[in-house]
Amino acid sequence: MDIMSMGWASDRHTKLAGFIFGELYGVFRELGRLGDVFLSPGSSRLLHRGVRFSGTESLIDTKDFSWENAPYLYAVEPDVLLFDKNEYLKDVNGLHYVGFPDLVVEVWSPSNVQEERDYKQRLYSTGKKTEHWYIEQDTCVVDCWYEKTHIHRKTLDQPLQTISGIPIDLTHLSKNL
Repeated sequence: MDIMSMGWASDRHTKLAGFIFGELYGVFRELGRLGDVFLSPGSSRLLHRGVRFSGTESLIDTKDFSWENAPYLYAVEPDVLLFDKNEYLKDVNGLHYVGFPDLVVEVWSPSNVQEERDYKQRLYSTGKKTEHWYIEQDTCVVDCWYEKTHIHRKTLDQPLQTISGIPIDLTHLSKNL
């Protein structure tokens, strides 16, 4: 097995994730929702924050796999997380969350190898009532999934909406990246 090196995100990746977080956070608060929205790694406090889905160890062929060689598979750090109606727990320091987010957003960069993409999509598909979006950094194509079902493919110049009805207007992004 090859060991993967995870580099820092590009400026485009960082801006895209930041714009998505800002739009989602604003709409979420405007609607009076009580959950949490996170951008990762938005600050030093968020650098070690990860979401651990229980029961995911079976997603990997354990005879050829070592957690030490690929720690990103043990506790993933999506670009944007939304906890709304799904139950979750956080530790007393607010550094770790356990549960199923309502929405996970990953911005894919050319450096995201296919092994990582496939793993994360399988992982997020195990979430109870978890919607997961994958945005291609260079083309702004958005693949939207709910659990194991592909909902639709759009681009950022089209309005988006979560399954629970939260509108996310990112149409202005393609001009600002």
